[in-house]
Amino acid sequence: MIAVMISPDGCWGRPHIACEEAGIPIVEVLENKTIFSDNTAYNMIQVDNYLEAAGLLMSMRAGVHPASVRRPFPEVDIL
Repeated sequence: MIAVMISPDGCWGRPHIACEEAGIPIVEVLENKTIFSDNTAYNMIQVDNYLEAAGLLMSMRAGVHPASVRRPFPEVDIL
């Protein structure tokens, strides 16, 4: 079973489409450039490097949603 797909920046193909259709998160590493230039906006989580991708995977594995560890944080009403 695949939980997350990690992909270089600008790369998009059949594996990406299969993950998107199955609801599997795709992490795009911006530091890893390829000769491909598919800049179409897809539902990807962007990280700067593979170290950040590893940290993101660890947090997702622990059940932490990616949006809760990325800035800017959504505003919270204090009661």
